[in-house]
Order: sequence, then C-alpha cells, then structure tokens
Amino acid sequence: MMEKLLAFSIGEYEERLAKVRSRMDTSEIDCLIVTHAPSICYLSGYAADTGFVPQALIIPPGAASPHLILRAQYQTAGYVMSCLPRENVHAYPESFIANAENNGFDFIVDLVQGIDPKSVGAEFGGVSWHTAEKFRRRLNAVRLVDATGIVNWVRLVKSPAEIELQRQAAAISDVAMRAAFNAFSSRTGATREYDVAARVMAALISGTPEFGGDVPHPVFMSGGDLTGSSHIFWTQRPLVDGRHYNVGLSGYRHRYAAPLMRTFCLGEPSSRLRRLHDHIDEGCENALSRLRPGALCGDVAEAFVSTIRKGGYDKSSRCGYPVGIDWLEPSLSLKMGSDDSIPENSVWHLNLGTWPEDDFGAVISETVLVTGDGNELLTSTPREILIC
Repeated sequence: MMEKLLAFSIGEYEERLAKVRSRMDTSEIDCLIVTHAPSICYLSGYAADTGFVPQALIIPPGAASPHLILRAQYQTAGYVMSCLPRENVHAYPESFIANAENNGFDFIVDLVQGIDPKSVGAEFGGVSWHTAEKFRRRLNAVRLVDATGIVNWVRLVKSPAEIELQRQAAAISDVAMRAAFNAFSSRTGATREYDVAARVMAALISGTPEFGGDVPHPVFMSGGDLTGSSHIFWTQRPLVDGRHYNVGLSGYRHRYAAPLMRTFCLGEPSSRLRRLHDHIDEGCENALSRLRPGALCGDVAEAFVSTIRKGGYDKSSRCGYPVGIDWLEPSLSLKMGSDDSIPENSVWHLNLGTWPEDDFGAVISETVLVTGDGNELLTSTPREILIC
C-alpha cells in the first residue's frame, strides 16, 4: 500500500471539515463544491499543481467523507496526497479534456446530482463564466448558492500545526534573503540580476538543514529605475554599483508561505533612499503596535499611512493581508477605512512597500502572527537597508 503524503494528521483535516460544515449549516447549504485549489488542499491535503484542468472537492450532506474529483491521470496522486479513502477519489476520463461541450465540471455536476442534495453551494469566485453558467443550468432543480469565501474564512485562523509550518517557511525566507545578500555582495562586473535570482530560488528550495522548501513563487526583484514598480521579476541587466534593489520572496512549507521584502543597496545609500526607508521603518513599528486581536484592519493601516505622510509620502495600496496556503488568504485587508476585526492566531503579511515616484521606491515587509496579547514576527531578517 502506498504511503500517504500528508502535512497534517487526519484529525486536523476532520476539524477543518467540521468548521466548514458549520458554516454550510448557517448558510443552509447541504452540499458544497470547492474548486479553489488552496481550499481543496486545506480540506483534503491534495497539493498537486493540477488546477489548470477541472477539479473539485465535494462535501456531501451529513457526516460522509468528501469526494475528490480529478483528471484520470491524477487519481493516484489524489489518493496518495489526500486524507481520503481510495473510493472517494474519483477520476473523469481523458475524453473530457479540451472538450468544449463536456468537460470535468460535467463529471462533477453528475456526481453532485447523484448525491441528490436540496441545496448546493459553489465557489464561483475561482471558475470561469462558462463554468458558472454550467452549474446554474445543470443544477437548476436545487437551490444554488454562491459559496465563494466560506472556506477562506475558516482558513483565516490558524491551528498550532499550521503556525509551525509558517514558522518553518519564515526560516526559509530568512535563509533566502541571506542568499540574496551574499549574491549581491559577491558580485563581479559580469553579475546580472538573474544570477542573483537563481541563487535566491535555489535557497528557497534547499531551505535549512532541518527542512527543505516546496516549489517557490518566483522572486520579485526590481532595481534602479524600476524600483517604483512592484510585483515584477528580475531582468538580464547587469548589477550596477550605487543602485538599490527591492527584493520580495517567500519560503514555502507544504504550500504555506511566509513572505518577506527588503531593500538592498550596492554601496552607500543615497540620502533620498535613506529618508524614504526611515519613514517606512517608523511606520512599520507603528503598524505593529496596532496589530493585535480585536484591532480593526483600518486602524493598522492608518498607523502606517499617517506616519509616512509626515514625511510627504503616501500609500494608496493596502498595508497587508492574511497569508497561508499559496501565499494569500483572500478574506481581509489592512486597508484604510476597513472596520473588519483581526482575529487571534491569524498570520499576516505586513506589506509596506512604498513607491512615491514612477522610478523610485523602497520596501519592507514582515510575516506576523497575531497572538493573544499582541503579535510575533515570524521572519527575522534585519529591518534595514541591506548594504552590499
């Protein structure tokens, strides 16, 4: 018998499922169709990168085990990587692939119809308009509910086992940021941005002596006249002394992320860069002082924005968001005016990148656990301009 490759105990998955069922009961949903890959992973353990074709986890009425529906060639992976018994991992045939009329979602609907629920909730937020219409047309005999977000809200509060994985991911993030420092510091005239990125990506995979990393997200890197841009990748340009570089990355453990951003300078930073970075750092301290259970998301954002405004800067983008499986937990945002409350044992990416001009900006971010009496930084890289 093949060994199961699970990140958590069966009991942990059962607890998560019970919380989702409770939300289903509140919304009067008998059966839930989960299509968002991170949520499928959260509830079953299935973590293969197969979401480019139809797949779903079906949570039936009552206490019966969920059903995982995958393309036929992924059925074995579905059994090995999930907490489900073999008979609950279903496969649709290859004839459904690249079929405009009948695809894997038709197979999923057929299974749901066989369950014969009175009401069905579906995650419409992660499927195409065509798929949403298929659900509406073929499930028109039952009450169909948009259940987008039900699992996300459960994912927001982390268990001790999840927090431990994010601690490990944070340790990998710190290792990778040191790799970036070493790559910048050992540069020659021939060193290019993608040479640095290659060393960072290798560090994200090799991890620490105790544990390695999962498949990482590509490192973000912007240098010189591109530092006013966010979420862009490295270029083939050579490194240039006197320039600064904004680097964003995340270690991963069993798909759990711990993002981290820092600004590097190849030589002595300019007074312009130091001034901006100092205001971001001060704003970070003020935001952390507000980040605690019961605090409002808008108050945390206001603590940062009001600080940098004293220096003549502003930030129109949000100041952070919950982080977990596959980086983003799409439920809350640290944005001005938000009166959403921050729960204990949630984990946040406090993302304080500030880009005041098209060709100029600096970054600081931390992965932060909200504890019973405040917060705890999971990442430990010094919060300063890293001079190489």
